[in-house]
Amino acid sequence: MVGNNFMMGKTQKVVVCGARGCGKTSILEKVIYDNNGPFSSTVEDVYVANIETDRGTKEKIRFYDTAGVETPGKETVPRHLLSAADGFIIVYSVEDRSSYQLAESIRKEIKANSDKKDLVVLVLGTKVDLAESRKVETVQALNWASSEKVRLAEVSSLDRHSLYEPFMYLASRLNPPPNKSALAQITSTIKRDRNKSELE
Repeated sequence: MVGNNFMMGKTQKVVVCGARGCGKTSILEKVIYDNNGPFSSTVEDVYVANIETDRGTKEKIRFYDTAGVETPGKETVPRHLLSAADGFIIVYSVEDRSSYQLAESIRKEIKANSDKKDLVVLVLGTKVDLAESRKVETVQALNWASSEKVRLAEVSSLDRHSLYEPFMYLASRLNPPPNKSALAQITSTIKRDRNKSELE
């Protein structure tokens, strides 16, 4: 899942954002290093990992772990990261309704301020291991994610396997395989050039 083997493409930049204390750092530490928390509050950290895609290749991703946001305001994602990002992971805790509402605000901010049309957004509902204190229902979150056209997964930073599929989805979407028409065009150009040189 995470490693240093065969890699493709350029390094993608993914911003990890959400409410303070919802588990952003714990998720990254678990999926990349298999570390368990608790972790101190983040100001801004960078993690680099090679994440496996659904095609079996590994893609290099630079994760920007941002400071947790306490209340929705004018700027929930740092401006310098908003414009540079290829993708976002928005994190909320299923046991904290306000963190979910903040995730909705962050999504709106990303939509309003990003110029990229193919931006990949993954939403992670954390702390599913604390089911007895759940405040955000799965169906409500999935309906919201569907209306926003983003991928949502409920995960636990205590269970590394719950993180594999969402991160594989992220890596695969950030680096889709070349489309067939582009490949056909390249092949056609090569054949044309070869035939032209044979005629000369």
